[in-house]
Amino acid sequence: MPGMEGHGMILSNQKQYDSVERLTAGFLHELQEDFDAHLSEHERVSLFLGGGRTPVPIYQTFDQLQVDWSRIDIWLTDERWVAFDQPERNELMLMRTLPQCARSSVYHSELTSSRARHEVIEKLNQDLNMAGSPCIAVLGMGLDGHIASLFPPVSLDLSFEPQTFGAFQICRRHQDPFLRWSLSWEFLLAIPRLYLLMVGEEKWQAWQSWNEADPLPVLQLAKARPDLRLRFSRQGFAGNRVTKEV
Repeated sequence: MPGMEGHGMILSNQKQYDSVERLTAGFLHELQEDFDAHLSEHERVSLFLGGGRTPVPIYQTFDQLQVDWSRIDIWLTDERWVAFDQPERNELMLMRTLPQCARSSVYHSELTSSRARHEVIEKLNQDLNMAGSPCIAVLGMGLDGHIASLFPPVSLDLSFEPQTFGAFQICRRHQDPFLRWSLSWEFLLAIPRLYLLMVGEEKWQAWQSWNEADPLPVLQLAKARPDLRLRFSRQGFAGNRVTKEV
């Protein structure tokens, strides 16, 4: 179970790497083992990937995985409600980042102004029900402790009944111009394998500054899922620097 050792939460399954390159190699090895195990039990599986800039160099190495990508459905953990060609769109990042072999596995969400929000969420849930078995989620962490688009505090769009949310929900960050959809808290907790990737000194210091009782989504996740795999390197990309993200 998570515990306290000075400042910050100590997880029972966390690994620190002395470089991003070694973190990437170690993570790919674990991901390969996860895929081998899940694909031996399911014809198709679903992989959920977080957005932002931090995981980009890691995602670029997915061509090293020995998997049949036609059996894998790739979903985002969250998305901003903007057109596909806008730089804030996580899906655009994935299509520019993932190797060619994995791009055809990416699910394309239909976020258009002509469709009602609840129709988009219902379509997401329906398509997920037809996709591969959920098996792995790769999460990042914001400096405010958010994961996916679950922010402290999370603000839900309650313009329709909560039970229609299913695996996805509509969120808005305080003072953020972008509406977002995100995996729901309940669905996220039910995914068998959860990874939290953390890169750079700034994020490590933020993690260390928090106490277990702080009401932050990332800490709530760690307490609810003690098997959460935290993989981190205090060294950042490109000379110990990581581009800030929201």
